Amino acid sequence: MTPAPRFADRSYDSFGAFYRDVYGHAVSDLRRVGRVGATLVAATQQAGDWSDAPVPELVVTRLTTAPVRASMDLGAGRFSGTQLQGQFIVVAPAVATTILMDGRHGLTAIAIPYRSLLALAGTESGLPQDGDFGPLHTRYNQDCEVARLIGRLWTEAKSEFSHAALYADGALLQLAGALLRLRDRASRNASTVLAPWQAKRATAFLADNLASDVGLCELAATVGLSPYHFARAFKATVGEPPHRYLMTLRVERAKQMLAGTDEPVTTIAHACGFASSQHFAAVFRRLAGVTPTEYRRQARL
Repeated sequence: MTPAPRFADRSYDSFGAFYRDVYGHAVSDLRRVGRVGATLVAATQQAGDWSDAPVPELVVTRLTTAPVRASMDLGAGRFSGTQLQGQFIVVAPAVATTILMDGRHGLTAIAIPYRSLLALAGTESGLPQDGDFGPLHTRYNQDCEVARLIGRLWTEAKSEFSHAALYADGALLQLAGALLRLRDRASRNASTVLAPWQAKRATAFLADNLASDVGLCELAATVGLSPYHFARAFKATVGEPPHRYLMTLRVERAKQMLAGTDEPVTTIAHACGFASSQHFAAVFRRLAGVTPTEYRRQARL
């Protein structure tokens, strides 16, 4: 018999209230964003049980540090394996989770009051009324658009611009749309994905060769597939093409270096595999929503 989730018999009126009450010692930043009252949380957690109580929000939690093995049940069945940096999980409203992490890790989470999101989106948005995004609750997910929007929401939460809430509401709607698109893509491509060992090997190869010009043929050969089949299966599994995923990894590595070192931006650009500081700045701004220099300043506030 599968044991009941740790907090199945408890409920909170918000994800922020739950995190402050139970995991407050792990929280490094907690902010509100947008008129719908979404909550952004950044935390560093040790290995152990990090299960959640049911809350009335749709919660998207993204791993921000090195890969870590985990076992989870987000209300749609248990799954386990290595969660890669940048991958995220999606928890529907009113669902208690079981989340067991095997190592120290960092995360960011965004909790969106779902009734308010439905009202903001309108009756013809196509959003599920119960917040159930199907296959997204059964796996680790990867999508560059979701990553970009979460980064933008953090930027708006820290902004003193008088219309930041309006910008944030627009980003929240785009995030909901990105999740819908990812759900539909996952449903269509369920039979054309990489095996777990193939996904782990391919993404690890990219992470180990950030500064190299990795070709599609070389990458496909690491998992024994043709370049054509590999490219389709990689996108179906990870949520973006190999080249775009590599750009995401490079930007994540650059974020770590910008926040944790005093290396010049040009040095960081070359260390992360960018041909020039101009290319680095353009890609970084597209994925992170700010320039490298702005990111460094905000990370050290």
